[in-house]
Amino acid sequence: MVGLMPYVLMVVQSLSGMGPLRGAALLGVWSGLSFAVAPQARRLAGRVAGRVADRHQAAAGLAGCGAGELALAGIREHASWWRFLPGLVVAGVGSGVVNSALAGPAVWSVPADRVSLGSAAGNAARYLGSSVGVALIAAAMAAVPHGGGTAHEAGLGMSRAALAAGGLTLAGAAAVALCRERG
Repeated sequence: MVGLMPYVLMVVQSLSGMGPLRGAALLGVWSGLSFAVAPQARRLAGRVAGRVADRHQAAAGLAGCGAGELALAGIREHASWWRFLPGLVVAGVGSGVVNSALAGPAVWSVPADRVSLGSAAGNAARYLGSSVGVALIAAAMAAVPHGGGTAHEAGLGMSRAALAAGGLTLAGAAAVALCRERG
């Protein structure tokens, strides 16, 4: 999820002629919703019993992120900034849901005297995933055939990157949903 967002900003500027500040405001829809939804999702999940709720919440959040990323596919040359909005809204809500589910398992999955290690490992995994995600999205965008102009290439690259990111995120959601507790 995080790997795609820097490119969304670049592409929305390229396709709609939007300046950096307005582009950042549009991307703020995604991050603002993630920020606003996370505490509410945690509160709602707290009503559902235990560790299974964290797994289901993480899977649901990842599915929302994947759906939002897939909604960004198909963006083409001369697309309005409005075309980006539905995908950013869905991905922002999904991001808030999944982010609120990640801290608990990182801490309760390790012995009580190792909670700092569990938290550090969880954060390191997130940073590693973000770094790999940025590299994968860059590779998907760089693989676009040249010709047709910068806007055409940006739109095609965005679509390919959104499909790749959405597919991988949905695969991650399925993997999380299929995980089971150790006995």
